[in-house]
Formats: sequence, structure tokens, C-alpha cells
Amino acid sequence: MGVYSINNKTWLQYLSIDECALIIFNDYVEAYPSDGSYLDLTGSDRGLKRAELLRPLEYLEPKGNTNTLAALQRAYSYPEVDTIILFTDGVPDSGSNRFDQNMAAAVFELCRQHGTAVPINTVGLGGYFDKRFGDFLLQLPAITGGTFIGR
Repeated sequence: MGVYSINNKTWLQYLSIDECALIIFNDYVEAYPSDGSYLDLTGSDRGLKRAELLRPLEYLEPKGNTNTLAALQRAYSYPEVDTIILFTDGVPDSGSNRFDQNMAAAVFELCRQHGTAVPINTVGLGGYFDKRFGDFLLQLPAITGGTFIGR
């Protein structure tokens, strides 16, 4: 989710997973595959399938706001989702790229509703040492049983 840099493309290229969906977000949320299914990354054509998953990242640039709530709502909507990895370079915001406390509270509530059944692993990109950003990224795994990594 929210993935944009070469380093994060590398994560997706080599992550040991059998199936997944990619959700890219800023002001809007886009999912790949777009039909709400998972992309099967097994079988003899797994390299081609993984390349298909990575294709949307080719021209992606960070811009707009960080609608973390809409992205996580979309991620939780997948059937039998068992893990979410959130790559993000910013705190939840809905305008002017400023921290939106209401959105953050709604994100925390959404995570509490799902509990530890679906751990969220957060990867902070860039300025995650900023107190609000760092606190936000640490809180999600604390609620869901995931982990935090800073890059």
C-alpha cells in the first residue's frame, strides 16, 4: 500500500508470498488487480505475474494527500485477508498534507474492529522520525499485532 520508490518495488519483487493485491493510495485508492481479487504469484509463470503486479509502480510518484483510512478500508474488504503491509510516507491527511486527527482516530477504530486477526505491518518511508508520523506508524502494529520497520 502507498508504495512508490525503487526500494519498495524491490520489497514487492522479492517478498515471499503466494497471492496478494496491491493498493496504491493518495487522495484516491487504486487496487491491482482492479476486480477485488488476489493475484496468484505461484506456478511456472509466477515471474510474469509478479511483473504484472509491479507494473502500476513504474510511473508512480508521491503526490496528493495520504488517505490511509480509505486504503485500509479497501485492504480489509478482501476476502480472507491475513496480513496487511502498509508502506507510507505520511500521516493520514485529507487536505493540505496536514495530520488529520479525525482520520487517524477512524483508522485506529477500524484496526480495533479487526483486532489481531489481520496484523498490519507498517513501513515508514522518509520522515518517520517525526513524532506524529512515528507514533501513528507504531500504533497500528500495536493494535493489530504487526511490526514496524523504518526505511
